[in-house]
Amino acid sequence: MVYKMYRTPKDATPEKQIEILQKEAMRAESDHRELPPGFRAHLGYLFNQVGATDSARAQFEEEKAHFPESTVFMDQLLGKTKKR
Repeated sequence: MVYKMYRTPKDATPEKQIEILQKEAMRAESDHRELPPGFRAHLGYLFNQVGATDSARAQFEEEKAHFPESTVFMDQLLGKTKKR
């Protein structure tokens, strides 16, 4: 999906990717599976692209909580994501 976003942007708009990723997150939760590293960070990036900064910040914070090794990068993204 990330490749498609760059290769053919009209086929993988941020809104479409958000929809797909949210469905996958719900499936993972119902199956008691963990989301992989970067999943929440990418979802946060997409939310930020569509102006949903509160949702973006929440995803970046969740990424930090689940993968502490991402803290430095997530803090940088949080710093660039404006609070509403």
